[in-house]
Amino acid sequence: MSFPDLLFSRLPGEWGLGIVKAWTSQQSTAYRSKWEQAKKAIEQIKPLVPEPAASPVTFAASVGNNIWEIEDGAKVRISLPKGAKSVSYRMKKDGAPQTEETKTLQQEEEIELDLSESPSGTLEVWAMNEDGNSSKRVEYRIRHKQKQHHVVVQREDLFGDKGSFMFPSDVDSFIEVIRSIGDEAFKRGVLSYDLKAKFDKLVKGFK
Repeated sequence: MSFPDLLFSRLPGEWGLGIVKAWTSQQSTAYRSKWEQAKKAIEQIKPLVPEPAASPVTFAASVGNNIWEIEDGAKVRISLPKGAKSVSYRMKKDGAPQTEETKTLQQEEEIELDLSESPSGTLEVWAMNEDGNSSKRVEYRIRHKQKQHHVVVQREDLFGDKGSFMFPSDVDSFIEVIRSIGDEAFKRGVLSYDLKAKFDKLVKGFK
């Protein structure tokens, strides 16, 4: 049975709502209510595989619920939950065109978090058992302590490129934003080598 047939034929029949084309607002409301009840019941079903956990090890710290702040060389430990055969994970770097390739662990292991030039990203982790059942996917938001204040350039078709960054909260992060703008301007040819040298000297004089 196709999905449209399920939605517009089988479910209305099993829920005693009759033919869809003959519905009034009363049947439409009842159908919506039944659908929400069924959706909630499915979401509350306990998964066959427990969720895996990940925790900071070095150059990484928890700063909120499933939110980490990291530095270069950061490592986290991914655990293998009871009843699971393996744990898979993948990284999505903000601003990157594609999600990184999925990697799989057969035991508890430490992995290195590398955001490259991205200021932030998301680590997605899930477990699998022998029968191929999967746990719920757990997401951890990651931000680089220094690079989170770097300018991220997004290409715009009509109005040119647009840059965004996390607003600085102290002098160090303010300097990081200014330095990042200078680096991007030099990369794009806005600043010459001599002007970039003068700019860097000026930025160093802020502290």
